[in-house]
Amino acid sequence: GARGATAAAGVGDPGVEWSDGLAPLNHVAGDSAPQSPGDPSPLAVWLRLLRRPQFVLLLISFNVGLGLACAIMTLLGELVAKCGYGPTLAGEASGLFMVCGSAGALACGHVLGVTKAYRTTLRVVATCTVAAGLIFMRALRPDARGELLAASALLGAWMVAALPVLIANAVEETYPAPPDAAAALLFTSSSVLQVGFTFALQLLLSAQGDRCGDVTSPSRVFVLVVAVGGCLLPVYAFRGGQFRRLAEELGEREGASRASGSVDGAWVGAQGAGLLPEDEVCGLAGPENGASESSSPARAG
Repeated sequence: GARGATAAAGVGDPGVEWSDGLAPLNHVAGDSAPQSPGDPSPLAVWLRLLRRPQFVLLLISFNVGLGLACAIMTLLGELVAKCGYGPTLAGEASGLFMVCGSAGALACGHVLGVTKAYRTTLRVVATCTVAAGLIFMRALRPDARGELLAASALLGAWMVAALPVLIANAVEETYPAPPDAAAALLFTSSSVLQVGFTFALQLLLSAQGDRCGDVTSPSRVFVLVVAVGGCLLPVYAFRGGQFRRLAEELGEREGASRASGSVDGAWVGAQGAGLLPEDEVCGLAGPENGASESSSPARAG
């Protein structure tokens, strides 16, 4: 039944002892439950999550991707200036990046909600993001204004879309830990790499001088190598759990349905056996007439 469905996914049974100690957090520190003195601290929850190798792969991909995006957007004005463009084009490219990124995130979130294909969607989005990054680096050249704007829009659409997909996979992988614990750790830890990647890219651009360069320039090689090694490879190595949260929700719905069916069956059986008062048999308090369970003496008994 419901217990078997959730047991097949490794969740949903309160009696199961989880080796990493995350199971109690689902009941004690959920989204809507206030934290009590006995609840583990956020730091303790994060340390438990960091002991999960599959989550660490998602953490690496998320941090590297967000760090690169921050570095590119921060230094976009300098990148385009070396190729002969002014600040106007940098502003237009940044705007297209953000607008198309929001649209891409909404689209990927919808696809993920409909298909529930967590790992497949993650790999497709990561691959397309790296491909869009290569197209963007190729478009950074003089006299290619339209191509550069189109490449900025494409890069934003895929790069920003990767964020909700990574978060959804992280929540499924770390369940039954609170969903906000995984998301908070992802965003908090990424701030370190954002500063580091921006500093490293700035050094490479300074060493490049005033040359626009091409895809073989050190600054662009740095971005592409880090994107492949830090974003794409961890995603393809990810073999984490799926449908853990969904399996428990399905089990709860099945359990509620079975309980409702057994109550209605007992009511019909009591009527057939003549165990109810005459007024209730005539339908004055029956379930088909909208009476609540608590108002019926027979049901209360």
